[in-house]
Amino acid sequence: MKINHVFTMLLLLFVFLVLIGNVQGISQDDLNDIVIRDVLNEKMEGMWVYAKPEPVDAGSTITTWYGDIKLPDKDGWLFFIDDAPMQSWAHPCRYIFVDTSGSVTVRNALGPPTDLAKWKKVAGVATPPSSPPSATVPSATRGSINALPPCTNPGHCYAVIISGGADSYNNWERYYGDVSFMYKTLVNDYGYLDDHIIVLMSDGTDTGLDQHKYDDSYVNSNPDLDGDGDDDVGFSATNANIGTVFDDLQTQLENSDHLFIFTTDHGGPENDPQVGTEVIINLWYETMRDDEFDANLDKITATVPIMITMEQCYSGGFIDDVIPGPVGQERFIATAANAFESSYGDTFSTLWISAVAGHDKGGASVDADTDNDGTVSMSEAFIYARDNDHESEHPQYGETPVTIGSTLALNSCYLPVVPIANAGPDQTVEQTSLAGTPVMLDGSGSADPCGEALTYSWTWSGGSATGVTPMGTFPLGTTVVTLVVTADGRSSEPDTVSILVRDTTVPVLTVPANIIVEQATLDGTVVPLVASASDICDVDVEITDDGLAIYPLGGTTVTFTATDDSGNAVSKSMTVTVIDTTPPELTVPDDVVVEQATLDGTVLPLVASASDICDADVEVTDNGLAIYPLGGTTVTFTATDDSGNAVSKSMTVTVVDTTPPELTVPDDVVVEQATLDGTVVPLVASASDICDADVEISDDGLAIYPLGVTTVIFTATDDSGNAVSKSMTVTVVDTTPPTISVSVIPDSLWPPNHKMVDIQATVSANDICDASPDVVLTSITSDEPDNGLGDGDKPNDIVLTTLFTFKLRSERSGEYDGRVYTITYTATDDSGNSASATDTVIVPLEK
Repeated sequence: MKINHVFTMLLLLFVFLVLIGNVQGISQDDLNDIVIRDVLNEKMEGMWVYAKPEPVDAGSTITTWYGDIKLPDKDGWLFFIDDAPMQSWAHPCRYIFVDTSGSVTVRNALGPPTDLAKWKKVAGVATPPSSPPSATVPSATRGSINALPPCTNPGHCYAVIISGGADSYNNWERYYGDVSFMYKTLVNDYGYLDDHIIVLMSDGTDTGLDQHKYDDSYVNSNPDLDGDGDDDVGFSATNANIGTVFDDLQTQLENSDHLFIFTTDHGGPENDPQVGTEVIINLWYETMRDDEFDANLDKITATVPIMITMEQCYSGGFIDDVIPGPVGQERFIATAANAFESSYGDTFSTLWISAVAGHDKGGASVDADTDNDGTVSMSEAFIYARDNDHESEHPQYGETPVTIGSTLALNSCYLPVVPIANAGPDQTVEQTSLAGTPVMLDGSGSADPCGEALTYSWTWSGGSATGVTPMGTFPLGTTVVTLVVTADGRSSEPDTVSILVRDTTVPVLTVPANIIVEQATLDGTVVPLVASASDICDVDVEITDDGLAIYPLGGTTVTFTATDDSGNAVSKSMTVTVIDTTPPELTVPDDVVVEQATLDGTVLPLVASASDICDADVEVTDNGLAIYPLGGTTVTFTATDDSGNAVSKSMTVTVVDTTPPELTVPDDVVVEQATLDGTVVPLVASASDICDADVEISDDGLAIYPLGVTTVIFTATDDSGNAVSKSMTVTVVDTTPPTISVSVIPDSLWPPNHKMVDIQATVSANDICDASPDVVLTSITSDEPDNGLGDGDKPNDIVLTTLFTFKLRSERSGEYDGRVYTITYTATDDSGNSASATDTVIVPLEK
């Protein structure tokens, strides 16, 4: 590994850069050139160096395949170094961060950044992984591999091949090579059917550039894996598609089928740092956990053996999930690495495929058949790949039950091709004697697909024969003959032929003439019937009929059938007619009088009954109503028996109404008098009646209610003349006082010469309920004493003359702000409501 060397050289480089100037002043391209030229000395063997194309902000986080990496809290540049670029992920790698001060920070990791395709490759040449070294030359005693023995059928063999590649950048062309080699081996060497091999690879049949070539170019993976002109890739390698494939296999696979699964891809731990053996396999832009993979396997019925080979890194972590499987299921899994390490290139998978194919990719012979049985078992293929793997990886395997890997193989699902027996067409012959009839059997249509000679074995109840066209003697009736052919120890499925020996003459049958009888009981009439038959080949002809123990009303056809021992039958019919001419007995309800229950009338169930000697369920009809209206209604009942005999009777339903309506009147009301005449008070009563939708309501209410209490009587009368009355009172009250206004002339006295001055008061009083309210002078007051202490002050300053005239002294004290006389009048209406108003006369201090 050269990572420490790279780190040291980068450190020296940036110490040098700090001495000559700030790293911020150097461009990304200049920095890349310095790394290649001065740090790595342009020796990039075995490593790739990438530079993030833009500066990294302080405290940034880099997302990798296996977790996030937190960078220091400084700005700088970031490099990614892959020291084993041809090795599948996950494997150790480094992230080198150089901040603007020249300080270098190294972060160890297991995988590349998720956006590696956007990084700039500073240096490194893609070199295809070397081919595995030649296997040890087998000894001359080893037998050759017999992958597809003659006269065998691979139709019970199924395979699933998965190669996601992670993304277009990491989907190296070697994965395509592994998939193609595996597919060709299954089809060309083992005879697997194309539609029994399901391939899920990268982006499936999409035409995008999904494959990374070793010259750093990109191509679209060719879906034709074996060059036969047909597309072999069915799906993109995603969790959803894998789940769908196994859902389909769950219903498609049968007990005699086998399933083989091959994966080649990137893989790694589920978490970094790794937790136990929890690992993943990369698919197309997504991953699948080991437990998710096993959940798909568990969909397959336990009677189907499953064989698995995995190439991806950390693939050994799948073993503890896959093994053991469901109780009774045979499973074998081989992995290129254990649960904690990377696998290199496609070394293990190339060796494993070469082992089962019997040749490597170049066609050179490979013999992994250590027990010389002509078949390479799963265990033999694993041992060959493990022992010849020159990489540092540690291949692993698991199996259940123990040693099942030595039995399971890609061709262990083959079944022998068996001969096909053909017993010829069914034959029908006429009987030639009571002892039986000779018939020639014909097995000439039988064949062996492998071309071996056949032997023939014919068997039937009471006899057997051999040969292609033997003779047999068969009794009257049908005899099933079974043929089994055998070729080189391989026996066919049985085929049968039916030999029918028949007698075609029918018996002579005589039946009774048609008969008409009267019905005797409710069930009908008993009529004995006897037929007779004769047959030249059968002295005791069987006669059957479908006659009844008792014949019901109406016509019944009776069919007689005579059958001889050969099954020849003849049928004849006659008719038994039972008639009924008696009408039923009808009982109807008595006439009824009922009270009307609803507006429409009254529901009244009416039930009549009828009986008939020949009809247990006489039909009774009537013209009754669903609801009977007020008044009388005649209802007629008719009883009719099954024979059409009928009788009718009538009764009357009378509906009466004696119930008065329900009357609701307003509550007693107290209202304020609104006008001189009184107050308008709308009054509304309501009434309901079960028999009248529009009850008439009358009242003695007034158009306008005067002051005081008025009693109003309401009366409700329905259509039947039923009436009810209720009363209420309307009380009109007056609580509103009159309105009054006062004005005096003059309202100012001058000069203040102590003389009396005539004052005229004008008073206006109005009331809505009293056309002439009473008005009185309530008071005249002064805000100064009647006889003050001022010079010239005189008493008796206020003198009344009339209700609306009086005298006031023009006098005031010189010590205040003037004198104010207040005049108050009060108006009172007939209801005693009063209101007052005032006006003033002033004697100012100064004019």
